[in-house]
Amino acid sequence: MAVHSLDVLLIADLLNGYVFIGCALIADLLNGCAFIGCALIADLVNGCAFIGFALIADFLNSYVFIGCVLIADFLNSYVFIGCALLADLLNGYVFIGFVLITDFLHSYVFIGCAFNNRFFERLSIHWVCLNSRFFE
Repeated sequence: MAVHSLDVLLIADLLNGYVFIGCALIADLLNGCAFIGCALIADLVNGCAFIGFALIADFLNSYVFIGCVLIADFLNSYVFIGCALLADLLNGYVFIGFVLITDFLHSYVFIGCAFNNRFFERLSIHWVCLNSRFFE
């Protein structure tokens, strides 16, 4: 199903558990999703919430989050807070900007201005921040 909407809107997809609130462009092109604008975007089934002025794009599970945004994935216990570029390109993670990144499930905490680049299990982190991992 391809859905396009550009307006001040409330969109509720109760079957799939989606709620879109705000002034936004929301496009679902065969599960390649793009959310652009000032919006509250909540995926209740997968436990995700996107709050703020942001561009949020999911193109076949390659995630790009750009803008000043609160991004919370409650099911997987991820919280991203701050002005940041967050990109997941086929599990190669890139976090750039002033951002708080918390993974409660795996006990990761990244705080500050950081560049986090993960490609094929190689991890390079450059920051002015605190990095804590409580459980190995």
